[in-house]
Amino acid sequence: MDIFDYQSAGGKNVIISYIEKLPKQEQLEIYDIRAEIRKSGIDAFCRRDIMLTKSNPVEEQKIINKLVESDEQLRLQHQLFLAEMKFKQELIEKRKKLSLTQKEISKRSGLSQQAISRLEKGSGGTIETIIRYLSAMGCSLSLKES
Repeated sequence: MDIFDYQSAGGKNVIISYIEKLPKQEQLEIYDIRAEIRKSGIDAFCRRDIMLTKSNPVEEQKIINKLVESDEQLRLQHQLFLAEMKFKQELIEKRKKLSLTQKEISKRSGLSQQAISRLEKGSGGTIETIIRYLSAMGCSLSLKES
């Protein structure tokens, strides 16, 4: 059994939310499997409360679709998560297209290289940080209709 587990942009753990809606016995079985995977370390990466295992992307997408269609709050958090990931990917692609390293962005923006890395990995970034990062690439922040 694969366990697909991630936190949405709103901090809500989508899979844990799903598991909590299951009958108690199923919850216990899943948590037992999760604990065994964590102990074995085989084909699994565990960090804090996040677990990544080898996955089947088609099945994973089906599970996510089922979760978000039944819960409006999760659907909105998932949309925010996808938008954030798309934005971060666009930052990285633009930086690489300009043949700039994180270190060069750091020097141009006055941000630490660690702040650049955190921003690109999706674990931090204020509006000021984003604007300084964009300015270092000769870009600006603007709004557009979706």
